[in-house]
Amino acid sequence: MIFCHGLRGSRLEHPPGEVLASLPGLRLICIDRPGYGLSSPLHERSFSDWPKDVEQLLCALGIDRYLVLSFSIGGVYAMALSAALPDRIYKLGLAGTVAPLKGVTDIYRNPERHIDRFMLRNCAPDIALLQQPKLRALYLEALDEGGRFGSRRIAEEMIRLSRDWGFSLEAVRCPTHIWRGYRVKMALISFISS
Repeated sequence: MIFCHGLRGSRLEHPPGEVLASLPGLRLICIDRPGYGLSSPLHERSFSDWPKDVEQLLCALGIDRYLVLSFSIGGVYAMALSAALPDRIYKLGLAGTVAPLKGVTDIYRNPERHIDRFMLRNCAPDIALLQQPKLRALYLEALDEGGRFGSRRIAEEMIRLSRDWGFSLEAVRCPTHIWRGYRVKMALISFISS
């Protein structure tokens, strides 16, 4: 399974170990996108450049078909994978995926402040999760790692969300599961369900 991390996340942002341990035989591959974590920044990229990177890695690993799970902006990258490589992905999972932005929003240079703001804009179940010390620490570590190269890449992604994504949502044809709480205030349910 490929996991596509969120904005300012990294390969360290993935489902907790207890969840993964309950899925015997699962091989989880978490990849830092360019400019996040240990991956060198590559500017002037589009969402549709990502499938080429992933395909090259999976060919080297000898993996032909796979699941894709994503969180937040990682959902756009997951959908780009599905649109570009429809025969290789047999299921797509979008958790809290984002909608196209109408403009650029705050970049959140301070991870603690980001979590606190996230909690203010979210519903009680999400807030309860981020109040668990272990999950909060895991998320903070992923955010710190994701910001290793500074905020430029994050700003570029926010701008990219407000432009044409470089692929058609109609091209996403594999079975897709969407996890989105109706009480979540950070993305539009009307976009996600259309």
